[in-house]
Amino acid sequence: MKISSLSGKFLATVVPTFLIAFITFVGAYEWVRYHDAHDDLTRHINRLAASQSIILAEPVAAKDKERLGLLLATVISDRDLIGISVFDENGDVLDSFGTLTSPTKDLNKRISINFADDQGFRKVGELLMVMTISRIVNETRTRLLYDGILALALLISGIFAAVFAHQRIVVQPLSKLLAAIKDTRGGAREVVDWSANDEIGTLISNYNEMQGRLSNHEADLQEIQNQLERRIEERTRDLVMAREAAEAANQAKTQFLTSMSHELRTPMNAILAFTQLIQRDPMVADNARIERSLKTIHSSGQHLMALIDQVLNLNKLESENDDTMIVALEPLLAIEEGADLLPPP
Repeated sequence: MKISSLSGKFLATVVPTFLIAFITFVGAYEWVRYHDAHDDLTRHINRLAASQSIILAEPVAAKDKERLGLLLATVISDRDLIGISVFDENGDVLDSFGTLTSPTKDLNKRISINFADDQGFRKVGELLMVMTISRIVNETRTRLLYDGILALALLISGIFAAVFAHQRIVVQPLSKLLAAIKDTRGGAREVVDWSANDEIGTLISNYNEMQGRLSNHEADLQEIQNQLERRIEERTRDLVMAREAAEAANQAKTQFLTSMSHELRTPMNAILAFTQLIQRDPMVADNARIERSLKTIHSSGQHLMALIDQVLNLNKLESENDDTMIVALEPLLAIEEGADLLPPP
């Protein structure tokens, strides 16, 4: 199963780590303690066998079974001793108590019984002692049970304490940070109300500083945008005023050209009319030089009238009040008219 929450991942890491550490520590401790108890029991049976071999030497040499039985009865009261047996020098059993089998050979102790008399120092029999490790095993099991109960209590307490600390130190500030990030997506610049001298506190402090810098940058950008908008409005007003001034100047020019064209056309018509009247005079017709001069005046006047008409037409084009007309031009005629305007050689 995939764990998505931070608390779940935290518990999934802490609980197994705690159990492994606790089991390893308790297992190592109980193993060392078990072997120490086993070694103590081995030393105890060795000391007990050595001391009893001395005590039992005289009754065994005398084959006093009654006394031997009383001595063995006092020895068998040892809590770890489960069996004891005394043999004579021929290997026959003189007396025995308990069971003589043990699953651990280290706890089976066979020792010679030696006796010193007038005949010298001699072996009179053997002593066999058997001790059990059931007490050690039971004590170890009891301690392991208590250790398990303690581990369970510590685990439950540790889980509650760890969850509380994790919620307080990790989850709570991170939840506030995530909420602030979500609010920032909507355009707001929220800061996180959290202060701590740890890694998360440093992270949140840096985030708040970043939010402050972003707010200042946005304010600067907004101010620059406002200044640009004001400049655009000012330039637009200037352009409108310039266009209006240009249109007024153009209108004044149009009015001036219209007026001037009219003022020029009136005297020019008079000049052309008088030139035609003079040309019809018989006295002038006989004088070729005067006739040529009058013709030059008349053609120049017509040329000037044509220029005045072109200025008027240009003015009409600029005011968009006239239609453009395309007229065929004869180049030869235009050259002749231009030549007539030149003075005679």
